[in-house]
Amino acid sequence: MVSTQSTGATEEGWTKKIIFEYVYNGYCLFFAGLLTGFCNLACGICVGIVGSGAALADAQNSDLFVRILVIEIFGSAIGLFWSYHSSFIGKQQKSWRKL
Repeated sequence: MVSTQSTGATEEGWTKKIIFEYVYNGYCLFFAGLLTGFCNLACGICVGIVGSGAALADAQNSDLFVRILVIEIFGSAIGLFWSYHSSFIGKQQKSWRKL
């Protein structure tokens, strides 16, 4: 007879605890990916708008380019910050069990 104590499964199949863990893990990974995608979309829009403004400002006054470039770097850093934050959401999942 195969021991089912190490996996937590009963002879009838999966327990509610194991099903809950798999559903919880799936939602953690899903929302971490969703957060990363939306934040990178917002970061791309921010960099696009600021980059357009930088090109227009540079055409009128070349001294403003470096100042606006620094603002554009901050817009990119916001996207990296939220990507880093979403990795913490992904780490909230419980360890996968082998059944």
